[in-house]
Amino acid sequence: MGLFVSNLSEKQTVMSRQWVVFRVAEQEYALGVDQVVEVLRMASLTPVAESPAGFAGILNLRGQAVPVLDLVQRLAAIRKPADPDQAIVIVAHQGRLVGLVVDAVDEVVDLDDSSIRPPDRLLGDRTPYFGVARWDQRVLLLLDLDRLIIGDALSIESITS
Repeated sequence: MGLFVSNLSEKQTVMSRQWVVFRVAEQEYALGVDQVVEVLRMASLTPVAESPAGFAGILNLRGQAVPVLDLVQRLAAIRKPADPDQAIVIVAHQGRLVGLVVDAVDEVVDLDDSSIRPPDRLLGDRTPYFGVARWDQRVLLLLDLDRLIIGDALSIESITS
């Protein structure tokens, strides 16, 4: 894999034109390329005792301890052991790196702003995505890192401090 992306920003805006598409279970999600630092093959993670559900462990990334969330468990409510075919998407969020375990990273796509819609209000305010996009006869859920990482009881700061 080894997709490296520069031009990092703290907050995703709908103005992003390029999106990194990845799969969790059978659903496709996307993050703006400006949020993605790199994509790695599944690596050995150090487990953390008494960590919250959805926390996969700590990744030693070139000497830096990076907390890693298991998006398969958090988004699809599926608990399964790490698979060497999975990937870890390293993102920049609020000045720190966070890893996201996904089933596969598929591609980088260009999305026009007109293809992005807000999620249906029936889903409530707790959805971990801020938009839904149609691309090439597919539906992509555009993730909101704030909601995903700090939007619930999970506190990465308390685990890695």
